[in-house]
Order: sequence, then C-alpha cells, then structure tokens
Amino acid sequence: MAEHNATRHTRAWDEPSRDFEHFFEHEYGSLLALAIGLSASSAEAEEHVQDAFAIAYRSWLNVQFLDSPGGWTRRVLLNRLASAHRRSQSERRGVLRLAPPAATVDVHTDAELWAAVRELPVRQAQAVALHYIEDLPVKEIAELLDI
Repeated sequence: MAEHNATRHTRAWDEPSRDFEHFFEHEYGSLLALAIGLSASSAEAEEHVQDAFAIAYRSWLNVQFLDSPGGWTRRVLLNRLASAHRRSQSERRGVLRLAPPAATVDVHTDAELWAAVRELPVRQAQAVALHYIEDLPVKEIAELLDI
C-alpha cells in the first residue's frame, strides 16, 4: 500500500485535505502568467485571475475533490478571458466603423507578439498561451480546452 502511494503522481494541493489558501498560493503565479499572455493589460489579467479564484473558492467544497482543481480553475479563467475577448472584439468593431485606420509600426516586441496572439481566434490564442507560457503538451491543452 505504501508503495502504491509513493508511485502515485499527485501534486500536494491536489490532496483534498489541503486548504484553499495553499491551492491559491501554488497556482496564482501560473494562472496570472497565462492571463497576462491572453489579456490586453496586466491589470485586466489580474482581475480575471482573481475572479477565477473567487469562483473556485465559492465552489471549493466540490472543486477540491476534482482530479485537477488547477485545471478546473484554468478552464474558468480561460472562459472568462474568452468572454472578455469577445466583448473587446465587438467594441473594437464598433470603434473601427467610427475611426480612421491607425498607422502600423513594424517593431518586433513581446507586446506585439502577444497582441498578435490575442488577434487569433479565442481557442487558438488560448492554445498558444498554454503551450508557450504554461509549457503544456498539445494533448493536455486539447483536454483542457475540450477540443
């Protein structure tokens, strides 16, 4: 029995006996990095991460027993980011109808790279961010995004 427990792969925060605070401390940085990669600003990213953790906290009695509370919380975060992206795109289309096109500058920076990623369809942008920021394998990304 002890051998089984030693070989079982589980993160410390996946244990149901761990409290939400420990889970939050373990996952916050990773979720924030993911959100920053997919958000227009770090302030917006932090707001979405806090909202995702608030939702996880309200559901913690159930979430703590999932195989991957971190995966569940990432899914909540990605859904919130997707909704914000759709709202932003809708607002952008309205502004573009009213304003002349802006001049573009050909400078290659990380900010431009992530701006370009955010222009991709939502699920593609999420997949890129999960791969390059979270360093997740394609199979895990597909499972997480349910695609």
